Amino acid sequence: MQYERCAVGSAGLSLADVLNRLFTSPFAVVPATLAFFFVNAVDVMLTLILLSQGGFREANPLANFVLQQWGEGGMVFYKIVFVAAIALIAQIIATKREGVARGVLFAGTAVVSTVVAYSSHLLFTYWHLI
Repeated sequence: MQYERCAVGSAGLSLADVLNRLFTSPFAVVPATLAFFFVNAVDVMLTLILLSQGGFREANPLANFVLQQWGEGGMVFYKIVFVAAIALIAQIIATKREGVARGVLFAGTAVVSTVVAYSSHLLFTYWHLI
């Protein structure tokens, strides 16, 4: 599907054009976005399980600050907003460069996957203590 370029000054695309592309075009980054959402959901789930057992803490300093200030609900909200922001940025990038957007999502998925692997290791290593 080809899009016409709508010049708004020297900016190229207007906000309406970007939103139109975001919500009407079938991006090739959908599988990468779903994988990113999935590993982040698993991360939140494992984090909550480990935190509920005591003896574990949130390793992300910003998420830990949110956890201390607003509790588990606040931390979950923070993580949802953060993940949604990264996914939205990737979708915006995809309007111009799908390969770069897939790379951003792949990198994010890879990083969070290592966190999930470590959390899983902690959970199964210390399962007998839970």
